[in-house]
Amino acid sequence: MAHTRDRFLRPLIEKALKYSSIVGVFGQRQTGKTTLAEKLGAEYITLDRAQDLILAEQNPEAFILNRKLPLVIDECQLAPPLFPALKEAVRVKKSPGQYLLTGSVRFSSRKVIRESLTGRLFQLELLPMTLEEAQRRPLSDSVIRFLKTTHLKTWQGPGGNQSRLNELLRHFDLGGLPGICFQRDPAIRAGKFASHADTLLRRDLRLVFDTTLPTSVIQNILTEVALGQGLPLEMASLSRRVRVSVKTLPHLIEAFEALFLLRVLECRGGAKKPILFFEDSGLANYFGRGRLPESTFALRLAFSHFFPQFHYRPELVSQAFCYRTRGGAEVPLAFETQLGIIGVIPTWLDTPIPSLLASAQSFQKAFPGSKVLILGRWNRRGELAPRVWIDHWNAWVG
Repeated sequence: MAHTRDRFLRPLIEKALKYSSIVGVFGQRQTGKTTLAEKLGAEYITLDRAQDLILAEQNPEAFILNRKLPLVIDECQLAPPLFPALKEAVRVKKSPGQYLLTGSVRFSSRKVIRESLTGRLFQLELLPMTLEEAQRRPLSDSVIRFLKTTHLKTWQGPGGNQSRLNELLRHFDLGGLPGICFQRDPAIRAGKFASHADTLLRRDLRLVFDTTLPTSVIQNILTEVALGQGLPLEMASLSRRVRVSVKTLPHLIEAFEALFLLRVLECRGGAKKPILFFEDSGLANYFGRGRLPESTFALRLAFSHFFPQFHYRPELVSQAFCYRTRGGAEVPLAFETQLGIIGVIPTWLDTPIPSLLASAQSFQKAFPGSKVLILGRWNRRGELAPRVWIDHWNAWVG
């Protein structure tokens, strides 16, 4: 297929299959899980097919009997009775690489699956396709190199350019769902987004949260969330705007997380309200209905571009978070890793302003030894203060 690309998750799956009996590849619908898993399995079955789903539910032991291994079971979350059978199968036969499961729902959100496979399943998450994957280039390591650098005074920085930034902006606009983002016709692409959203909200959502809210109301909630990406999550304000109770909204947010629609980042630094991002920027644009605020554009772009650098390097044991104080200091994107802590202050400004450095220094006071990267559309680059690097966007997309 024209949109087929190799994925950064593939070597991690291959490694996991060498020591784990059951490996799970999870992620939002349309991220490319099926295409990836089919390449790695000896036999493929999808529970989107009615007859296979019925057999998996009614006679799960027979469903997995005498199959070629590794057996790929696609959309496995649709048949919870299958998981006790898998548990027993790998108890009896303990060899690695037997089952490769894919799913569009986090297993932690489904009790039967969680209780059956705890300690027996090695889980990996496939993110929407990155620009590097789309262009068949290596995974970017610009932030990793920044973290590893001992002396910023002599550091030259990464070597991106305006052309690469323009490519990133185009990719960011379309998103990274391969079956959608490679569609050139805008009308067809919009139709695919609509169909994708409909499947998520009418079928998949009910697997993790049995709500009676109309789909139109749920879509409205996602529109409001899309408009508020990167901003503190104000449940009371959101409740008033969408006319859904404050008690119900947290359950919906958890459900959206379980479907890999949203990523929730905890906030450190005194102001405790978390921030949210859509996992796929194209889907955020779809739900945002062309109204996403320019004020959060740079932050959304930074999350989309920098998060995969850590996600596909699990050896770094990283955690993303935001930093905000009641006094107004803000570092909206940060990563705590084995290499150290880095804060990212992404802007779309043409000129640096003093509050950026003040926020960076507040962050460093809270996290001694950390580094801070301040990005904008200016021509200035270099060490602004000890362990604070200021640069233009072009350099960080190589």
